[in-house]
This record gives sequence, C-alpha cells and structure tokens, in this order.
Amino acid sequence: TISGQGDMPNYGWVNWMWQEAPWGKFLNTVELVVFEDGVTGIGNDAFFDAVKLDSVKLPNTLKRIGGWAFGTCYNLRLTRLPDGVQEIGQSAFNACSKVALPTLPSDLQKIGNGAFSWCEGMTSVTIPAGVTEIGNGAFGACKNLPAINVAAENAHYISEDGIMFNKEKTVLVQYPTGRAGASYTISNSVKIIAEEAFNGCDNLTSITIPTSVTSIGNAAFANCHSLTS
Repeated sequence: TISGQGDMPNYGWVNWMWQEAPWGKFLNTVELVVFEDGVTGIGNDAFFDAVKLDSVKLPNTLKRIGGWAFGTCYNLRLTRLPDGVQEIGQSAFNACSKVALPTLPSDLQKIGNGAFSWCEGMTSVTIPAGVTEIGNGAFGACKNLPAINVAAENAHYISEDGIMFNKEKTVLVQYPTGRAGASYTISNSVKIIAEEAFNGCDNLTSITIPTSVTSIGNAAFANCHSLTS
C-alpha cells in the first residue's frame, strides 16, 4: 500500500544517479499495489519491470503517471484510469500487454512518447477533447489496435479513417498498427510524418508518400517487416 499526500518522487536515473524505489527489492514478486487517496503522482520508474504485478488500485486524487512507471509490467491488467489524470508519461505502460484502456481520463492533457507502445491488449482507444500533446509513437506497435479515435471537440488532433493527424492534417501522428489493408496512400495535405508514426505496421506492404511530405521522423517505419515499397 502506498499512502501519503502529493506527488511521489521520481526513481530510476535522476540527475545522473540511480535512485531505487523503497520497494525496489520486491519488484520481482509484487502482485498487487494499492494507492490510497491523497497520492497525486506516481513517480518515474516506480514499478518498472514488476513482471508479476497483476493489479493496481489507483486513487481518485491521481493526476500524473510518470515515465516508465509501469513499463514492461507484462501481467498488469488495467481497464480504467481515474478521470482526474492529466499526464501519462513516456513509456508509462510500454509493453503492458494486458492493459486495455478504450476510454482515457476526461481530464487528460498530455500523453508521452511511447506511453502505450507495444500494448497488445489495446483494441480500441479514444483521445479525449482536452488532450493538447501526444508524444511520438504513443500507440506504436499496438498490433490489435485497428483505429485511434479522437473526440470531435479536440482542438489539436483529428482522426480520419482511424488514423491520427494534427488538426490541420499536416502531420501524420500515428497510423494504428492493427488497421486492415496492405497499402496506404498518404494524403497530399501531409507535410510531416512523425517519429514512429508507422512503428510495427506489419500489415502494410506498400505506402505511397506524396511530394508534399518534407520531413520524415526517426524510426517512422520501424518494425514494418512486410513493407516492400
């Protein structure tokens, strides 16, 4: 049980020094973690690689989930986050293959790089209206995710045929890995293909890139093993 008031410290590499969480020696065996009301933030790397962690009870006071907080917690089952969560850090749930969050918190504003990358349990997701920032590859390599939906009221992002763009459709932010179809033609409105935009898209054998594209981000087509043209 984690109790207290306010934001938990960050762990892992902090100012070039490795800071182990007080419960670090139990990470290989812990199966349940309960956060009591009053906790507003879960620190970076707090439960990184807790491979037997099956369940967490999150408080309604929670506002921040730090980077890699639950990264590679392969057995973690999670279907809901408290509505008050405003920020989900980089790779917070990376490779959490049993995490399935079709509805994200209504107060959510920021989603970090790779926050849900390699989450095989994600089969649907909707970006809430208040999200203003989505990092690179936030939903990359989610092989069972056929579409990334965005609330119509969102002022910064839009979904077209399940593919996520910025509102002006000049940046292709994320192509859902589980989308059906072997080929895709990028719209002429797109100028930038974001980093890791197509990460893990094994269904695709062909992508047509228009002359309007002036920038392709790093690892934009990483792990596209079937891509030939």
